[in-house]
Amino acid sequence: MTGKAELSILVLASADLARSVAFYRQCFDLPLLVDAPSYKELRLPGGQRLGLYQQEGFCRNTGQPVTAAAAGTTTTTELYFHVAEPSALLAKLVEAGATLLSPLRRRDWNDEAAYLADPDGNVLVVATRGDTAGAGTRYDLNLTLQRCTLRDWRRSDRESLVRHADNSAIADNLRDGFPHPYTAADAERFFSLCDSLPQCTFFAIAVADQAVGGIGLSLHTDIERISAELGYWLGESFWGRGIVSEAVAALTDWAFATLPLERIYAMPFAHNLASARVLEKAGYQLEGRLRSNVIKRGKILDQLMYARLRGGG
Repeated sequence: MTGKAELSILVLASADLARSVAFYRQCFDLPLLVDAPSYKELRLPGGQRLGLYQQEGFCRNTGQPVTAAAAGTTTTTELYFHVAEPSALLAKLVEAGATLLSPLRRRDWNDEAAYLADPDGNVLVVATRGDTAGAGTRYDLNLTLQRCTLRDWRRSDRESLVRHADNSAIADNLRDGFPHPYTAADAERFFSLCDSLPQCTFFAIAVADQAVGGIGLSLHTDIERISAELGYWLGESFWGRGIVSEAVAALTDWAFATLPLERIYAMPFAHNLASARVLEKAGYQLEGRLRSNVIKRGKILDQLMYARLRGGG
């Protein structure tokens, strides 16, 4: 039985090893991990490693000739770097010997990117993250409903997110992972979480394109991969308008149509009757009461188990 494979080292053939090492260390300040005569290894941000191998040694290992990219051409290798502000890095890359292939410009998925070639012709992409949070699978959700819209989170939602989420009346009915007070730093941590997920299934509830709440699914793995837990919250000034009931029903329908799920469930605190009514309106059925199942603000509480199955059961 084979184990899970992980990409740990990206190796590039280099016509001039000393030049390549100097280029990447100067531009990205990467620490040197391996310093052998024909092979150097640098640590990339995030823990992966970049290997630089003298061409002759690379050829010996592969048994195939390696030809340096001719002047004015590139290899088919692309290294992708995300930065908040690309201008300084672009200037440093060009100064160190990179060739600018395409200047910084906005692309269709709402980020900005520039393309360069390193001294060996490997393509380097320097890009911003764009306005949309979530660097893994993005669903480009945009469900326009009668009372609200469900859409992807954007980093420009930060101010609105903090304004509506910073409310103890909301935090008191959610897991402790939802902080109170809710600060701009908490919003940034949430966006970073979305960035790190292979599938980001957390979405904004927007009214007049302002993010006033959140709704999402926590996807499970292993034998529970056909189930997901639903969670949601809404800014207090928007309570009582039927927004959450509409959002829960719409997201559940979308999830069953889009994801390989058989069951979606929610576990509100037993005293949160408003949340229970929301779930019932969206077709969720009460499966049971979990007695003394959680502790919140020092109190041991019951939870209700609501679920909806594919096909409406």
